[in-house]
Amino acid sequence: MLIGSLLGAPLGLAEVFFTDYWMPAFEKIELVSHLYLEDIILCFSLGGLSVGVYTLLAKGHRPISMRPWFILIIPACISLALIDPLGWSFMNYMLVSMAMGAVYILAVHPARKEIFLSALINDAIYIAIFAVIWHASPSVRESYLSENLLGLNIFGIPLEEFLWAGLFAVIWAPIYESLAPFLTKTQSKRSR
Repeated sequence: MLIGSLLGAPLGLAEVFFTDYWMPAFEKIELVSHLYLEDIILCFSLGGLSVGVYTLLAKGHRPISMRPWFILIIPACISLALIDPLGWSFMNYMLVSMAMGAVYILAVHPARKEIFLSALINDAIYIAIFAVIWHASPSVRESYLSENLLGLNIFGIPLEEFLWAGLFAVIWAPIYESLAPFLTKTQSKRSR
């Protein structure tokens, strides 16, 4: 779980691209322009949670390499071509990219049921925590740039948050699973 968290933390750096979706209206720790410590902590937490839940559900499953470039780069390139003609916000572009990667994973991965179930559990945990924060802190609600949202809400929370958390979990566990053998080899070489 710790390795999943450590690998997930740098994904918080992507926050610099979300200026058209989210602009925090609360006290935050800014590292550089539009990059906040909270974003790195969020991705650290979700990375570990996704790996932890998936690992529990997929016990006995033999890991396979998912070729992370199929999951991340190819869908990103395809949807990048659509961002300008469709006038999408970066969040919508990212969700479409993640959905393409998730469809690929769920189509070919032998542990697709475990991945899907772990994504549902991750989404439920994320949204439960997020809902408490959402309803306890009006400044979080004010942080969203509503003109760039889909306009669909569940319990007042933008649908994008539900989609992002679930798709992240579908994608992250197999990517971790693909990288883990390399990390294990590196650790075992150091211990010799």
